[in-house]
Amino acid sequence: MRTAMNESRKESCPRREDVAAWVLGSLKGRAARHVAAHLAHCTECAAGAEEVRETVRRMRAAPYREPSPGLAERIMQALPGARAPRPRMRLVFRLARAAALLVVLGGVVLVVTRNQDRRQATADAYRQRLVRQSGEAALWIAAQQEPDGTWSPSRTGGNDAYRPALTALAIMALQRQAPEAQAASIRRGVAALVAMQTPEGAFCQRRGAQLYNHAFAANALFALPEHLAREPAVEAARARALAFSLAAQNPQGGWDYTADGPGNTALSIWQIALLTQARAQGWSDDGGHLRRSLAWLQRQSDGRVFGYRQAGVLPPGGGAGLTLTAMAAATLLDAARTYPALLPAAGAAADAVRQPRFRDDVENPDYYRDYFCARVSAEIADQRALDAIQARLAHAPVVSGGDGTHWVANDNWRQAGGDLYATSLALLSPRASRLP
Repeated sequence: MRTAMNESRKESCPRREDVAAWVLGSLKGRAARHVAAHLAHCTECAAGAEEVRETVRRMRAAPYREPSPGLAERIMQALPGARAPRPRMRLVFRLARAAALLVVLGGVVLVVTRNQDRRQATADAYRQRLVRQSGEAALWIAAQQEPDGTWSPSRTGGNDAYRPALTALAIMALQRQAPEAQAASIRRGVAALVAMQTPEGAFCQRRGAQLYNHAFAANALFALPEHLAREPAVEAARARALAFSLAAQNPQGGWDYTADGPGNTALSIWQIALLTQARAQGWSDDGGHLRRSLAWLQRQSDGRVFGYRQAGVLPPGGGAGLTLTAMAAATLLDAARTYPALLPAAGAAADAVRQPRFRDDVENPDYYRDYFCARVSAEIADQRALDAIQARLAHAPVVSGGDGTHWVANDNWRQAGGDLYATSLALLSPRASRLP
């Protein structure tokens, strides 16, 4: 029985703490909208919200009573040393007990407030450190650019099979961190991506790496500011890249390494992100490619975790549950801006990322996982979760030198992308001292 009780407590919905604030009107903007969407499918939180409403109703309905005349005098007479009838001592005990309760409650409030202030001060210190490191990291990324405008993964410990993908990540990181200071480097990188594109619209001929390289490169082109995106060569490359992705989609709506594959979540996420960006920029999706891919993605969840090729089924090793679920949640939250009907499904995916079952997964470093978790936390205004991710980034190993500062790749993706991958994703991860 004790085990069952512990499990029940452990699996309590992590959004319960937001419900009271939502009922009382303390949450605003995105945070309020996501809690409202969450209540539509979480019976536990919906019941908690009704309990808070009922408590508020009862408190407001209770009549206000003026203190009786002479109350203060009677209290003074009842204090020790005054000659008062014994029954009045009951009043003293009641007052003392009430006073003690107020003192305890006041102490609790004071401790909570101090802890919140201390936590916020720590989070602000980490963020300031990240801001300093990020400025220096942009210099480091620019210094690694090759004469042809690309970035070579092998130069920082990665695999050159992913040169288009790492070039794309570097462009996106510089565009996020230093769009004006590194405008020349960004422009040379974009020109290098366009030059790498095949006539079919892909950015790599190597089959095993083709779709990853293509997805990263295409996303970078669709994330460019309008003055670059509308240059004729870039505009043509974007159109070819989108056409290649549409042709590679399988009938079920996903993408896989082979044309007859059922689709896998890790690979499909980046393709869906591309289609989502294109849709937001005016692509009509007349063929229903994006809608079909979003329906496919939702089917990969068993309600607890997103699977790799089947709902809830993870690849060997089982350590990808949080990463896949965060990838799916971030993708659905982005798509919900275009298709508001997706908001309940997106909220459910975001809630899955917050479940206690994933608590141990963050013990190992993973820039890729934290990038997606940070996107989810920022979108649903989960400040505490975002602070934790920023703390991990602030504590991650960095190297400083004459050409700037960079993060050291110390996770499972280091052999593919090296330090360039780690530094680029660190710069792309959302950061905020206080979310709206």
